[in-house]
Amino acid sequence: MISLFVARHAAVEPFPLWRRLGLPSFVVLAVPALALLEVIERVEADDTRG
Repeated sequence: MISLFVARHAAVEPFPLWRRLGLPSFVVLAVPALALLEVIERVEADDTRG
């Protein structure tokens, strides 16, 4: 769903974006224009919580 939403609003191809996204991942969009600012392909676990 992320890749389809971003593709529709930010003029990117959905399949290549979907292929880039790992789990978990997210994208940053500017509001209200929904311009693509950044793609975080994978969020790594924080092992410093002890």
